[in-house]
Amino acid sequence: MVIEDHTVLKNKANVYLNELIYIKAEDHYLLLFTSKKKEFVRGKISEIIKELPPNFVQTHRSYIVNKNLITNISFQSVVLNGKIEIPLSRNFKKNI
Repeated sequence: MVIEDHTVLKNKANVYLNELIYIKAEDHYLLLFTSKKKEFVRGKISEIIKELPPNFVQTHRSYIVNKNLITNISFQSVVLNGKIEIPLSRNFKKNI
């Protein structure tokens, strides 16, 4: 659930959207990478993408990135601030 500048996760943790860099899905869990920490929560990528503002886009079946932090886009990947390389699939290229 998004409340103004943060989202409340299922484990009751607050994640501030201005600090959220990207989200990675692994099985039934989501790893949320922020500028300060990592959060690990049970959930689906299809559910959390609906709760996030439009500057968060899905680039791969397992990744959601903050569009504001993209520094470079190549054929198969997206590079975020800090040289973080995230895969980019053909199906989600139109989102960028």
